[in-house]
Amino acid sequence: MPLVDLSISSVPHRTASCFGYEFELPWDDVDEARDKTVGKIHVGAFHSGNAFWFSTFLPKDFVNEVSKTGNLNPRDLKQLCGEDALESDYAFHKKMLQLTPSDITPFISQKQAISGQILLMIKAITMPKASSGIFSIQTQDFKGFQFENPQAHPSNITVELFSKEGCIEVMFMQKDGVASISQSEINRVIQSIHKALIIQKD
Repeated sequence: MPLVDLSISSVPHRTASCFGYEFELPWDDVDEARDKTVGKIHVGAFHSGNAFWFSTFLPKDFVNEVSKTGNLNPRDLKQLCGEDALESDYAFHKKMLQLTPSDITPFISQKQAISGQILLMIKAITMPKASSGIFSIQTQDFKGFQFENPQAHPSNITVELFSKEGCIEVMFMQKDGVASISQSEINRVIQSIHKALIIQKD
């Protein structure tokens, strides 16, 4: 379902940058001494005990990984999942998230049943946990999905954003007993993500 709460936190913020992207953090207790970057993963820590994860992936990285892991060539994968699902990682995720076990019935073709079962299996293995809901989101540059409702105070809230240039995954990690991360704070981060300007020297 579409994200309903589109409010954006207006508290003072600081600008952060990771892997060629810039974004705003609506928290002022960043614990820079505990920040870690390994490969294409950055984990930022806060003195509150909360933390965030920021990582990037190349275009169609997910589709290619599914093909590689399942030992399927593009033709086989297209036959199983449909050409529309292979257009982008966003399209693949959208098709998986829209599919439920109730869609696999005796009234569909064998090919559709096999395809559906495979997609459900991939969904179960790869999708973040989301007991409190999955929401579609959109920014000026990205479209994607948020897994979990912050009002339920889950330990992790994952946001996956897709564009033609690749995928960004942002995870907000909450520690028990500290102030909850709000939807408006999450919106402040994801709505502000943009490519950093590269200033070329003469």
